[in-house]
Amino acid sequence: MGMSEQEEVPRLRVQVTEKLMQVFKVRGRLTIGRAPENDIQLLHLGVSRRHAEVSYEDGRLMVRDLGSRNGTFVNGDRITERELAPEDEIAIGQARLTIPKASPPPEVVLDLRKADLSDPVPAEVGLKSHILVIAPTTREGVEAANAIAERFVESCPLDEVPMQSLVYALKEATSNAERHGNKHQADKLIRLTLFRDNEEIVIAVEDEGPGFDFVRQLEKSSKGDAVEAARETYRQGKIGGLGIRLILKCVDRIEYQKEGSKLVLIKYVRPEAHH
Repeated sequence: MGMSEQEEVPRLRVQVTEKLMQVFKVRGRLTIGRAPENDIQLLHLGVSRRHAEVSYEDGRLMVRDLGSRNGTFVNGDRITERELAPEDEIAIGQARLTIPKASPPPEVVLDLRKADLSDPVPAEVGLKSHILVIAPTTREGVEAANAIAERFVESCPLDEVPMQSLVYALKEATSNAERHGNKHQADKLIRLTLFRDNEEIVIAVEDEGPGFDFVRQLEKSSKGDAVEAARETYRQGKIGGLGIRLILKCVDRIEYQKEGSKLVLIKYVRPEAHH
């Protein structure tokens, strides 16, 4: 049987830096290697030009070595071909790729298109561990979504400074989704997924825009003129400028889809457990 419309597309998480992960949806086949023509280019030591491929066909997620020099490993075992399961780790040279678990359904869906945006934030927001917020791309819609997310974060077991940092990153991400992703088009939606457990707080911000190259934006934001532009933006009381780089500083990990339309912010509840 093939994948149904309701079934979640398998994903492959690739570590770009210590804090930054890129997530690829696996539809068909993805080639992995050092050469730029691969779907996933890895510039790590020990990676061959065409090293391996990951494929999803007939309901099976597979990894296959393409005759690489140093081999492909799954959970420490060298393989020629193997079916993958959630939380498996693929080692290709010094690079690490993992298969995330499928996302569970949210406990609560708050559709702000059908709500009175002047109403206060529902009390249940602070009691739930997994909420989906759907907001129109309007000033009122984004402000209401941010207020719900902020109430959610405030109910999490975080100290004041990390809590404020996460709220800042959230608002910067929704601002980027509003301005750069959906370009202020009121008929487009922003989706916020709010999740927490005993180890981490996860906020996913997804827009309906064409996406962007996260790494390229990080490189651009490192330039001095970008720094001054950001300072001027903040002096005017606005959000923007060095958003990408500052978001990265405010959270413990970021994941972004290859398409760039979904940004996942992760803050550890107990940071010492991840060192």
